[in-house]
Amino acid sequence: MGPALDGRAAGAGMRRSDDRGVFRIWYLRPGDYLVCGLAAANLREQVTLRSGGACYPETSAIGEATPVRLGWGDIREEIDLRLPPPAPTRLDIRVVLEDGSPADRTELQFFERTPAGEHAFTEVGAPNGQFSLLGAAPGEYRILASRPGQQRSELAVGQAEVSIPRGQPTGLMIQVHTARTRAGRLLLVDPPDDLLQQSEPAQLTLNLDTAEPSGMGFRPNARAMIPLTSADVGFEIDVAPGRYRASVRGVPTGGYLAETRFDGQPNQDGRLVIPVGGLQTDLAVTVRFDGGAIEAHVDIPEAWREAASAATGLLPEGGVLEVRNARNELVGLPPLDLATGQAKAHGLQPGRYRLVARPANAPWTLTDPVALTEWASSIKEVDVRAGQATRIELELAPER
Repeated sequence: MGPALDGRAAGAGMRRSDDRGVFRIWYLRPGDYLVCGLAAANLREQVTLRSGGACYPETSAIGEATPVRLGWGDIREEIDLRLPPPAPTRLDIRVVLEDGSPADRTELQFFERTPAGEHAFTEVGAPNGQFSLLGAAPGEYRILASRPGQQRSELAVGQAEVSIPRGQPTGLMIQVHTARTRAGRLLLVDPPDDLLQQSEPAQLTLNLDTAEPSGMGFRPNARAMIPLTSADVGFEIDVAPGRYRASVRGVPTGGYLAETRFDGQPNQDGRLVIPVGGLQTDLAVTVRFDGGAIEAHVDIPEAWREAASAATGLLPEGGVLEVRNARNELVGLPPLDLATGQAKAHGLQPGRYRLVARPANAPWTLTDPVALTEWASSIKEVDVRAGQATRIELELAPER
């Protein structure tokens, strides 16, 4: 069984239980979580759901689930899920390329649509382009198919929506479309004077990641390396049809992605949809250089600093400052120096952010997960203004 945790403060993704049906999940951020699960047997070209889904405490609908609230250092036990009998359903899927031939080496993601929103519940492989899903709960689903290529331009993706009825098999064909070269323009607003005058031009990386709410790490993406030779520079990017979120890397201090413009429509959160056959117009990406900064300080006692260093053990800094925007999207993880308690995030788009200082390393490297959370800070919100540095003190969580 793999319980799916839908964190309202932060997504926790999927976890698998052991052979006794027991699951243990460490290092969750404070917040409310919806705990749901299903049992499945995975075969090469088939997944049999041995039961329908169940959510805590005793419901099959995620919209009726009761959130489990976690504070700093909390340990919740006896989160039991009672799985119902399997549903008599069958979905047969065939994935094809644009010429109609089978799409081998295909990966499939399944998203269930409920009144509470869209939720990913499984990811499978379809090596021969065919797959059967047995025992899924009747309802509305969206399926994302991806076929990786040897080159990024060979990536093919597609998606389809389907209604699974009870008691009768359903057939579905998904056509995947290959990435094509699209034109784009990068616009720099108020760049530093010396940025465009370097003998070796600086280089910015534009990423288009699939904006799917899966939490399972399946993110086919497109990337363009753009030399900063002028304030208006053209570029090309190989991208398949789909839904994407744009981000930039390698921007000089103070720069941030301010806007993406596709088909004449501006979008400030970086999201865009590329239809089959588009782009009809250039993709315009605007980077501004009036970004704000956050200078944070955490007063970490010596005993806690030593415990954190022993628990993480891999990075000399030992900690990070987690920076999330108003949509709760992670926008930065600058290192936190445990010796000085200082961290700085720069190049932030003006707006409101949520901050928490925490250890840097992943929980599965730890032998004592309780010690890991004992020095994390309280969550604090802060407003960032254009071109200004905001200084803030973070206190240790009062629940400790």
